Amino acid sequence: MNEYSSSKAVLHYLEYNLSSTLKKMKTITSVVLTIVVAYVAGSQHLYKMDFEENGSHYDERIIVNEEKEYLIYDVPKHNGIQAARFLKDFKARLNVLLDLVQKVCYISDMKSDEPTPDSVEDGLKMVHGHFPKKKFIVNNEQIFPGPKIADEKLPLIVKKFCQGMKKLSVVHKSSKEMEKILKEKLLGTYNKQPKRETYRHEIINYGEYQICDDVKGTMKDEMRLVQRCKRCKRPDLLKLNCDIKWKRYCNYSTSTVECEHSSPGRQRCSLPQHSITLSYCCRASCPLSPNCEMMI
Repeated sequence: MNEYSSSKAVLHYLEYNLSSTLKKMKTITSVVLTIVVAYVAGSQHLYKMDFEENGSHYDERIIVNEEKEYLIYDVPKHNGIQAARFLKDFKARLNVLLDLVQKVCYISDMKSDEPTPDSVEDGLKMVHGHFPKKKFIVNNEQIFPGPKIADEKLPLIVKKFCQGMKKLSVVHKSSKEMEKILKEKLLGTYNKQPKRETYRHEIINYGEYQICDDVKGTMKDEMRLVQRCKRCKRPDLLKLNCDIKWKRYCNYSTSTVECEHSSPGRQRCSLPQHSITLSYCCRASCPLSPNCEMMI
């Protein structure tokens, strides 16, 4: 079991392991280190848990605050999945997924059945630093990046954890539900706008929801298509595809539950879980040319 009970060891780990990544990103050099400065007065435990994917081994780091205020999972890049960090703030009941590459924090409410820090720490001790290769639960979650969250609405630890990042809420909807909601929002907003064509996405609030931000399209291109269907008086032809997998994240965790078949003196068993989060995005299309003719 690689576990360190002193705050000094936690600080050393963060300084050493985060510095190489953060040196390349000057705007966020204090993302996690500032958390330690603010909260180092509380005793914390640092655990290492190795996991295996496609024959390769990786180490995940978990910080458990002794006062049971928060958990931090530091997941390395592995098997084609980029590195990510997860904060679980039990005081504010918030979960935060931090993507250092995209410089964004996805913030959502914590579920009522979220394993407690006590349970997580006990589970980590039971697995002795090794995530089980067999008999674990796989959790799949589909999310859409939602509207931005103002800093003043967030607790201090989340603001420190997400310093220098865009802070977005999370929308838990199916792709079909998101397509319907976003289309209604776009068309409903355009009904209130002047007829002249404009590319100012803040006017229609499309920017509240994340489009696919890559080389295939830009916000300006998406706006042009939405506006064209509306200007040509064919809003029925506007199509939104919200079934595009944008980013993938995962983390490994373990907690304890009551054993189904308890042996003498043993009432708790470990419950390992592999959680996969898929972030989806949307694209707009309009099959009309600039002069409102149908394109083949």
